[in-house]
Amino acid sequence: MKRWNKHTLPIHQYVFFLQVFHHCTYDKSICCSIYKNAAAVMILYDISKHTSFQDAVGDWLEEVKGAGLYHPVILLVGHKYDKRPIRSVTTSEAQDFAG
Repeated sequence: MKRWNKHTLPIHQYVFFLQVFHHCTYDKSICCSIYKNAAAVMILYDISKHTSFQDAVGDWLEEVKGAGLYHPVILLVGHKYDKRPIRSVTTSEAQDFAG
């Protein structure tokens, strides 16, 4: 599985550099150095596994907050929509958390 993707995204007069790193299997201390200059962080969770949501809103969110980023945009994303018949994290639960 490829763990790292880089993209350049031109939007109007701006150019954004997007780096996507899949790190759920890596030590979190390694990940901190990868996103230390990030303006935004996307945290994904599996809607069919409540433990995935708990890890996302607990461990990973605290990791991002403790990384010393300057007011990053944090996106909380529920994925595996195809598994919604066995969904264990409701939309309202995620929305309530996100505020």
